Amino acid sequence: MANERQTEAIVRRHFEQDPVITKTPGRTLLIEEQQSADFIIQKSLATASKKGAGVGRPEFIIRDPNAPQFLIVVECKAQVAKHESNDRDRPAEYAVDGVLHYARHLSGSYDVVAIAVSGTSERSLCVSSFMWRRGDSQYNDLRDSAGTVSSLRDFDTLRNLLAFDSEVRARTLADLMAFSRELHDYMRDYAKVSELEKPLLVGGILMALRDNAFRNSWRSYTDKDLARQVYEAIKRETENSDMSSSKRRAMLQPFSFIPTHPELGRPSGNRDSAETPLRRLIYDLDYQVRPFTEIYQDFDVVGHFYREFLRYTGGDKKSLGIVLTPKHITDLFVRIANVSPHDTVLDNCCGTGGFLIAAMASMYKKAGANPKLRDRISRHGLVGVEQQPTMFALASASMIMFGDGKSNIYQGNCFDSTLVQHLTETSHQRHKRANVGLINPPFSQRGEGLHELDFVIQLLDCLEPGGTAVVVVPASIATTMRSPKRAELLSRHTLVAAMSLPDEIFHPVAVITCALVLKAGVPHSLSPAPTWFGYWKDDGFVKTKDRGRHDMYNRWPEIRESWISSFHRRANTPGHSVNRFVTAADEWCAEAYLETDENSITGEEFARSIRDFAVFQVTQRLAENEVPQDAESELRSAQWKEFQINSLFDVVRGRRVLARDLQPGSTPYVRAIAGSNGVTAYADLPAEHPGGTITVAVNGNNVAEAYYQPDPYFASDDVAVLVPKFEMSREVGLFVATAIRGEKFRFSYGRKWFSNRMSESTIKLPADGEGGPDWGLCTRYVASLPMADVVSADETAG
Repeated sequence: MANERQTEAIVRRHFEQDPVITKTPGRTLLIEEQQSADFIIQKSLATASKKGAGVGRPEFIIRDPNAPQFLIVVECKAQVAKHESNDRDRPAEYAVDGVLHYARHLSGSYDVVAIAVSGTSERSLCVSSFMWRRGDSQYNDLRDSAGTVSSLRDFDTLRNLLAFDSEVRARTLADLMAFSRELHDYMRDYAKVSELEKPLLVGGILMALRDNAFRNSWRSYTDKDLARQVYEAIKRETENSDMSSSKRRAMLQPFSFIPTHPELGRPSGNRDSAETPLRRLIYDLDYQVRPFTEIYQDFDVVGHFYREFLRYTGGDKKSLGIVLTPKHITDLFVRIANVSPHDTVLDNCCGTGGFLIAAMASMYKKAGANPKLRDRISRHGLVGVEQQPTMFALASASMIMFGDGKSNIYQGNCFDSTLVQHLTETSHQRHKRANVGLINPPFSQRGEGLHELDFVIQLLDCLEPGGTAVVVVPASIATTMRSPKRAELLSRHTLVAAMSLPDEIFHPVAVITCALVLKAGVPHSLSPAPTWFGYWKDDGFVKTKDRGRHDMYNRWPEIRESWISSFHRRANTPGHSVNRFVTAADEWCAEAYLETDENSITGEEFARSIRDFAVFQVTQRLAENEVPQDAESELRSAQWKEFQINSLFDVVRGRRVLARDLQPGSTPYVRAIAGSNGVTAYADLPAEHPGGTITVAVNGNNVAEAYYQPDPYFASDDVAVLVPKFEMSREVGLFVATAIRGEKFRFSYGRKWFSNRMSESTIKLPADGEGGPDWGLCTRYVASLPMADVVSADETAG
């Protein structure tokens, strides 16, 4: 007769012999049967009896002390026939029903993997696996790349399958961000540490918690001795990291404030009068953050806290001295470079190590379980340089926390000849000369040799000839054509690609950026291929008050894959990407070369122009109707052609007026705004421009917003006035204004549309049989649109 003890023995043996756990020094699993010593688990199961009353007693509760928010619960049955009922509502009789019953009770406090096991031999074992996310009202099948999990797996695989579920990861990241805010406030109010010391304190405690002796004993240390023990644990971790003695001293020095800080060991008076800030911080980081670092080894945790703390500092948000790259961008750059386990990656301005951590995670993933490859990545695959002592310490701490790359982080100036020799001559070094470079150089540094391109050129000069670099730089580098640094760069290296990045990607720091992909050691003039340009302005992230920019709607994975595919295919897609041969004297941004996709100027865009004009003309909104299909068909079947703006219009710049000189009046005052037909006020100003013209914003945040102006007006110096060289009706003016707005993707605060660019710019319009603009079609189309009855069809500009 089948015996359930045999099933339990199979499960027990499986987890006791877990190959990852048993081969990791100092690591064990807690395998509890029927009951748990943990108070929270006891409380969760207090009323979870399968028979409806009393304590619930699962066959196994399996957990890792290093991952306190996750556990595995297992229910066994000897007979496969008792594996699962039809409705999963008979927990006392069936394994699946029972384990889901227990998971529901435990999910109030834990992320749970629930496993039902039936059968008495490993060959005939029946296994069903589920995940029940903390706080959710329903469970889901546990799945991997092959489908639902139907066999026993090792502990880390089960934990990672749940942890890397998109919803779990998003929620966990949200929890970490919320905790970051709480931690910042606590450190400000009770620990009294400076802005510079906050990330160091977090990084130092997390590194100390890697030390087994400290992690197991910190609760027993006296308040007087605790800070010293934190520092000693950090010191032991550096000694185990295979660093040279000089690097070890350089790394330890920024953490030396911890044992001497006067407030860390003083009772804070918060909650418990005997609680010191340092003890509270260790407790919170041990419980809330250390498990995160154990699971998500592709995430720069120290850098995350650094960025979050930046959001709460005063001034220009740069008080800590550097702006770190968002995690989804470090991951994107690693994918662009197609980093492999055999590569050596260099970041010569590595900050907290975000690029190196992203590269390491990708390299490990591709290496799989291959021990030789993983050892090569650890010893030789990751090289960083950081000059700032604080950043060097944080980068080293980050790499130590992930267990790799730490011996190849250098403190120093990346332009120093001795350091350059270390980076480029491999005979005396533990790592080869790098063949992949990833960098976010310091922006807006003053002084000779501190231009962003100086750092980029230095990175490329340190790479193997033919190596690949992916860098982020200010957009001005791509649009400023008379820069000797650009010529120097292309004299030795090749510009492979340039991508315009989202405008607020470094929020809260206001800087417009682009990404460059470069080939080292090959002069640009020798490249047989054109440069590829991508318009990557929408990453799907949205900005919220409490979380900054984040992927609220989970759009990023799909967008990322489309970007990567487009780059590697060198796709030519109207409105998105284009290939073009360029030199140092040309612009390096997609906006300058993309073909306008006339289909992107939708009927709704034209209707918007009419609606805006109607709101400007009348006080009540008229009912909207659909765009007539026959008019839409005529527009779409037309032949469109590019027309140079200065062939149709004289371009006149507006004039600056100071706010203090503005007085109420009757003249429309047009500025570089979106909406209200560009009119911000009615002022006592001369009407310098005639009605029947078009205004275009050329500066600010609304570049290329265009409006037809029916009446004489005054325009600011951030506005260009287009005076027609032909007789222009209102309908035509509204059509052309909408077509101009279709060029908006080309311009931004970082790429203004001043007269030198505007004179050479073109717009797409329907063409007639003789090759000129088809003004008749434009008139008929606009007249057919909603609210077009506010436009006087026979009125023309004077």
